[in-house]
Amino acid sequence: MAISVACPACGRQYSVKDDAGGKRFKCKTCETVIDVPEGGDEFAADDYGDPYGGDLGAAPAPAPARRKSGGGSSAGSAAAAAQTLVPAIFMYVICGLSILYMLVQIVGTAAGVLNPEEKDVAFMVGFYGASCAFLVRDVFLIYAFSRMQALKSFGVAYAGAIISVIPVLGAPCCVLGIPFGIWALVVLNNPSVKSAFR
Repeated sequence: MAISVACPACGRQYSVKDDAGGKRFKCKTCETVIDVPEGGDEFAADDYGDPYGGDLGAAPAPAPARRKSGGGSSAGSAAAAAQTLVPAIFMYVICGLSILYMLVQIVGTAAGVLNPEEKDVAFMVGFYGASCAFLVRDVFLIYAFSRMQALKSFGVAYAGAIISVIPVLGAPCCVLGIPFGIWALVVLNNPSVKSAFR
C-alpha cells in the first residue's frame, strides 16, 4: 500500500510507501519538509524527496542542484513573453525594411543607377563603409529583439533596445524604430519581465 501526502506549501502530491509513516522528506518542488502521517522516528527518503535528518532546527541535507528556471512561473513567463512580442515583431519588420533599403542603395550605387555623379574614392569608401555598418546594426537588432522575445540574454536584449532609440542618418527606416525601442525599454524595465529572463 501507499500513503498519499501533499506538500503543505505548494500542494504537490506524493505517494510514499506505507512503512514511511511518521517520517519526513523534502518536497522536490519547494523543499518544504513534509511529515508523513502515522507514527515513527526515522526519516523518509522516497523517490521524490531527499532525506532530512535531525530536528527541524538543524541544517538540512544539501539540496540537489536544480536548473535555474528564470525566476518565475510558467504563467509569469507567458505574460512576460506576451509583453515583449509586439515591439519585437515591429522591430523585425523595421530592420528588415532597413536592410532591404541599404541593399538597394549598395547595388544601385555599384551599378551606377544611384548616385552616378559620385564616383570619387572618398565617397565610395564612406558610402560602402556606412552601408555595411547599418547592415551590421540591423542584423544585431534582429538578433537582440529575438533574444528579448525568447526571454533570454537580458543584456543583449537591453543593448538592442538602447541602440534602436539612437537616431541614425542614412537609413530612413531606423527612425521608425525609435518608438518601438522606447517601448522595448519600458517593457524590459518591468520587474516581472526582467525576472522572467533565463
